[in-house]
Amino acid sequence: MLCSVQYVTAQQSLPNNHGLGENEREPVLQQDKLPASMLERINNFREDSGENAKMELNAEVDRLLGAETPEDVFGITKTSTFTSNFNIPPFTSDWYTSDVQIHSGGIASAGGFKQLDLAQGEDGSMYMVVNRSGSPGQLAIYISTNGGATWPGVINYSAGSGYIHNVSALVESRTNSNPDSTRILVYFTFGSLVNGDNAALYVLSVKRNGVGGSIYPVGVPAAGNKYEYVTSCSDGMYFQSGTYMHAVVREATNAGVQVGIRHFRTITWGVTHTSALLNTSYNDYYPASAFSVESGTDSIYIAVERRISSTEYELRMLVTPDAPSTSFRVFYITSAVSGIKYEKPAITIVQQSAGVPKKVLVTCTRNRNPRYNYSADGGGTWVIDQLLGPNTSQVADYTTCSSDSLTSGGQYVIAGYVTDNGDSVNVKQGSIPGGFPYVYYKKNQNQSSGVVAPVCAIYRSGTTKYATFGYPGFGPTNVYYNAEQLFTGIEPVGSSIPDKFELKQNYPNPFNPETKISFNVPKAGSVKLTVFDMLGREMAVLVNEDLAAGIYRINFNASMLASGVYFYRIETNGFSDVKKMMLVK
Repeated sequence: MLCSVQYVTAQQSLPNNHGLGENEREPVLQQDKLPASMLERINNFREDSGENAKMELNAEVDRLLGAETPEDVFGITKTSTFTSNFNIPPFTSDWYTSDVQIHSGGIASAGGFKQLDLAQGEDGSMYMVVNRSGSPGQLAIYISTNGGATWPGVINYSAGSGYIHNVSALVESRTNSNPDSTRILVYFTFGSLVNGDNAALYVLSVKRNGVGGSIYPVGVPAAGNKYEYVTSCSDGMYFQSGTYMHAVVREATNAGVQVGIRHFRTITWGVTHTSALLNTSYNDYYPASAFSVESGTDSIYIAVERRISSTEYELRMLVTPDAPSTSFRVFYITSAVSGIKYEKPAITIVQQSAGVPKKVLVTCTRNRNPRYNYSADGGGTWVIDQLLGPNTSQVADYTTCSSDSLTSGGQYVIAGYVTDNGDSVNVKQGSIPGGFPYVYYKKNQNQSSGVVAPVCAIYRSGTTKYATFGYPGFGPTNVYYNAEQLFTGIEPVGSSIPDKFELKQNYPNPFNPETKISFNVPKAGSVKLTVFDMLGREMAVLVNEDLAAGIYRINFNASMLASGVYFYRIETNGFSDVKKMMLVK
C-alpha cells in the first residue's frame, strides 16, 4: 500500500478488515467547509514545497475554517519559576542502579490516563511533564540536559481553581541552531469539577527557559459535554518556524455518551486553533494520535478503543487529514469475539520521509494483558496480538510506546507497561518488523503505582539510541526515571571502613576510553561525584546518592567524550576534592 491516504466521499473496501462484515465498514465523510479547489491544492502539496509555501497555504485554510480563540470559561492564571543550565552535552553510559527521583509530591490519578509525559527535544534535552494532584490544577515541567542523570530545570504552572485531568506534551524548536528557541506545549483538559464534567481543553506554551509563557484556551465543548483523553502530535521533524501542532480528544456528554473524536490544530504555536469533529457513530475511547507525513496530504492517525458491546472491545485506527476535516477513514486492527477486550491503545509512527511506508506501533491491553500490534505499510496490513510481557498472566492497566526517526542500527521503537500491583516496570526496545529483542524487565527500584500510566522514550546521543522510562511511585506520589545510558558501575571494595575522606587518582591515566575512580567514605551520607570539562561544564554525574561508610570504586566510560583534559569532583558531608584526568583517543 502507498503511504498516502486518499480522502473520498464514497464508501470503499478498507485495506485491513480481519473478516468484518460490510455493515461494519465505515463510510468516509465529506469535508464540510473547504471548497474542492482548496482540497486539490492540499492534495498537491509536497514536503519539498518549503516552509513559506506551507505556512501561506495553511494560513488560508485556517481562515476558511475560522480559527478562533475560544472563550476562557474558567479564568486560568499562571505562575512560573525556572532554574537550569543549558547547552550541556549528555555524556554518561549504562543504567543507574538507583532510579533518579524527578518529582516529589502527589500526582493526579483520576482515570489514570496520561498524568505524565516524556520526550527528548530537538535541542537534545529530556523533558518530563507531571500533572500534580489537587486543586488548583498544577503542571510541573522538568528538564534534563545530561540524558536524565539530573533534572535541574523546572517550570511550574498553576491553572487556577479547578482540576487538570490529562496532559500531553510537545517539545518543538523554532530554529534548531538556537536551542533556546525550543518551546514546550502542554495540552491539558481542565474543569472546575473533580469528575471531569464540562472539562475544556487548554494549552500551555512556554519557552524552555521559562519565559514567554501563556495558557491559551483551545476548545470548549457544548453545554453538558466534556473533553477527555487528550493526546498530541506535530510535524516538527519536518518544519521549524512552520511547525503545526495537533491535539485530539474524545468529546462526550457528561453522562459518558460519545459525541465524537475532535481534532484540533494550531499553526500559531498554540495561540489559535481550528478543529473538526469526527463522527464515528461508535463508542470510541482513549484516542491516541500520531502525525504521518504523506505523499500528498499529511495525515493524523488516531488509534481508538471501540466498544462493540459490553463484552467486546476492538482496536480501530482513524486517519484524517492534517488540516482539520470531518473526513476520515478507518483501519481495522483487531477482530475478536465476545469476552475479548482490547483497551487503552497507545500509538507511535516512526517519522520518516513521505516516500517511505509508515511503520506504525500500537500497544494496548487484551483482557488486561499487555500486547503490541504493528504495521510496516501505514496500516495496510498488521501483525497483531504480540506479547509485550513475558507471558499471558501479567496484568496491566496501561501501556506506553514511542519511537525515533533514525532507523539505521535498529532499536528505534520502544514500549512498556507497569504491572497493576506496581511491582514491575517493564520496557522493550526494537524495530518494525523484527519485534523487541531488547528486553528490560523490572527496572524500577521503587514501588510503582499500577493505576497511572508510565511513560517511555528513545534517548538518542549521536546515532546511538537508548531506552528510557519514567513512572509514578506508589500512592501515586513522586516520579522516577531511569535510562539505559546512565552509569551504574559503582561497587564497594572490601569491607573495611576508612578513617578519612579521600578521592584517589583515576587509573589508568591517561586513559581510552575507560578508567576507574576510587574514593573513601568514613561515614554514611550523601555522595556526589561529577565530571567536568575545562570550561566547568558538567559532563557526567557518576554518583548522586546516599552511601554507607566504605571504600568504593566506579568505572567511568568516556567513549562519547572528545580527547582532552577533564576534572572529577567529589562532594560529601562537608568534604570536597577535585582531581584531573586525561582522555587520549
